[in-house]
Amino acid sequence: MLRALLVLCLVSTAAPGMAQEYQSKELADAARDWRRELIDSVPANKKQPALIAGWRRTADADYQAKRYAAAIDELTRAIANGADDGLVWLRLAQNELAAEDDHAMASAYNAYLKSTDPVERGVARIASATMTMLASASGSIHFHPSAISWSYLVRGSVPRSHT
Repeated sequence: MLRALLVLCLVSTAAPGMAQEYQSKELADAARDWRRELIDSVPANKKQPALIAGWRRTADADYQAKRYAAAIDELTRAIANGADDGLVWLRLAQNELAAEDDHAMASAYNAYLKSTDPVERGVARIASATMTMLASASGSIHFHPSAISWSYLVRGSVPRSHT
């Protein structure tokens, strides 16, 4: 119940950002370039589609064991060898998000574009919204007060004396 409430809260808070984010030309270009880079990394005559299922299983095991870099390697290899579907892109985005990889947004967008399952599309949008919400600018947070100095706090206040 708590998990469902958390997802509902996340979706309702992030929905406007998600809609805007998926209309971004820069994101679409980055996703297209990332996909093309992976697909072109293995020449057509060297692709090994028979190994894709094994790479996917290994990537799932690596993700469960929190070996995100290894999972990313397995999934990019699977995509380069022909596994260009929404689920593999979604798994890649999740691993890249966990590893704080720069390609996570592009992979989530590719997952959104490639998925035919509405649940996968929704998860891809939520993953992208999560990345957008968690990316924060460096610097001070203006709506929180600064911490009070300990010496000022200990000093306290003394009533004024009228002389």
